[in-house]
Parts: sequence; C-alpha cells; structure tokens
Amino acid sequence: MLRFLSMPFKLMLKLFLGVMRFIVRMIISLVLTIGVLGLVFYMLNSSSFADSSLTKNFNQGLVSVSQYVKDVFTTSSMSGSVSDLKTDFVETSSSGYRWETASATVYIESTHPTLVSAYQEAIANWNNTGAFTFTIVNQAESANIIVTDYSDGQTDAAGLAESSTNLLTDRFVTATVKLNTYYLLDNRYGYTYDRILHTAEHELGHAIGLDHEDTQTSVMESAGSNTGIQDLDIAEVQTLYAN
Repeated sequence: MLRFLSMPFKLMLKLFLGVMRFIVRMIISLVLTIGVLGLVFYMLNSSSFADSSLTKNFNQGLVSVSQYVKDVFTTSSMSGSVSDLKTDFVETSSSGYRWETASATVYIESTHPTLVSAYQEAIANWNNTGAFTFTIVNQAESANIIVTDYSDGQTDAAGLAESSTNLLTDRFVTATVKLNTYYLLDNRYGYTYDRILHTAEHELGHAIGLDHEDTQTSVMESAGSNTGIQDLDIAEVQTLYAN
C-alpha cells in the first residue's frame, strides 16, 4: 500500500508510527515500574509479610546501612607526638540506633595481649555500670560484635566502629570495633594503657549506640582518650534502652 503513496507522506507516516511505538513502550515500562514498586512497598509494609524471616533477610540485605565512625587524633610532628585535635568523620549518625535489648555478644578477634586485656577490661567496665551487658563468646559466628585491631598510619585514627543497621527497625544487625595498633602500640605516640582502655570503652560506646559528647566530661568525647565511663554515659545508655 505504501508504494502508492507519495514519498513525503510515506516518510511522515513512518515517523508517526515510530513515535507511537515509542510512546506505547514508554507507557508499558512506566506501568510495569509502578507495579513492581507497588508490590515491593506492599511487601515491606504488610504486617503479615513483614514478620516473615524472608522479609527480615531482605530488609537486612537491601535496607541496611554501614555506619562508619572514626576517632581521629592528628599527629603533630615526625617525632610521633599526638594532639587531641579531632577531625571526626561520620558517614551516618548512630543517633537512635541500638540493639534490641541492652545486651550483645562479643568475640575478641584481636590476639595482641595489651589489646585483649584492654578489651576485656573495657567490657567489664561497661558491664559494671548495669546499663548494658556484654557477653564474651568463643566463636565469631555467635557474636553480635567483633572487636579486633588494624594498623594504618594513613588515617590518623586511633580507633573506629562500624555497624550494619536495619533501617526499618532502627536496630543494629552487626558491629565491628577496631583499635589502630599503629598509634596505640607505638611508644612514640604516648598511649598509656589507660588511654588504650578508654579508647576501647569509647568505641564500644559507639557499638551500642552512643554518639559523641563534647559538652560535658564523657568517655564519648570526640577529641581524646583520657576519660573513662562517666555517670553521664551510663544515663545516656539507660535512656537509649529505656523502651
């Protein structure tokens, strides 16, 4: 039939048909996209579906956030002295995030005697507050929190805490605490055992949901490691886990 039409009209007809096909494909794609998003929204918000283990795994796998908190101490000279000048990097705030209950299991992965001792004492000190209970386990697979170490002279970080959080429940899924042996175990940087201990207490504080506190004396001060757990810190944990 097209061979009997004039050339300009055939070109216009082909162009019109091409545009119509494009519009139809766009409409179909839009309808399919809306349908898929609607199904996902329904599954995530349906009370019957939300309680299933499949949904919990889906939420943890796709709706999790990696919280990355570094406690930074800037080296002030080649001699290795460390100031309390703090340049903290927070990818996501831990504000409001917590474990389901005021308790968590911990696996000590670090093997250095000084750090193992510091971790054990820091855990005991938090347990003695009565606000939170850590239970040390012998297998990493059984632990909510892994405490370990690393060595990195490029970051200027004495310690860090990382956590994976379920955004639908505001509950931690896993957490890892690391102490930086590059600074903590090098005598040039002046870290006494007490300062290593307080650094461990500080990072464990992040791992249970505490943010930095720079307005009052606190183990969660962002600029140093000279203070242990205070009444203020205990009250913050009690408030966080009140319900």
